[in-house]
Amino acid sequence: MHMERMIVLQSDVDDETPENLAEFQRLALKQGANDCVLTPLVMKKGRPGVRVEILTRKESLPFFQELLIRQTTTIGFRVLEVERYSLERREVRVEMEGCGIRCKAVYYEGQLLRFKPEHEDCLEAARALDVPLCSIKERAKEEAAKLLNS
Repeated sequence: MHMERMIVLQSDVDDETPENLAEFQRLALKQGANDCVLTPLVMKKGRPGVRVEILTRKESLPFFQELLIRQTTTIGFRVLEVERYSLERREVRVEMEGCGIRCKAVYYEGQLLRFKPEHEDCLEAARALDVPLCSIKERAKEEAAKLLNS
């Protein structure tokens, strides 16, 4: 298991549209945030709001502070230092009639815990091959199992 120190940039916002929050989340992830979570909550005076949490490395904090200030209705934020523990991950790629599908595997103490095909890759293959999504996922999982267990 790997541990690293990271930063959580956290802000509770109200008076913000769901569309703007979704775009903010998309931008944060595209710009390298390790994670960006939006959680509904009830703020002062019973108003609905959303907690925005960005997980990032310390050196990226100024960039994400600026993004949060410019792209949301926040009037302030909290910065929390956290320890992130993560399991070992590996990725294998299986080919299915000309379509590449990534399968992500998770290991604990050197042992394979679980794996699954990447949904977006399976969806793209299902559309390209005109077959049901569930059958692509099953076939991809079977092929990945062969690679991961060899």
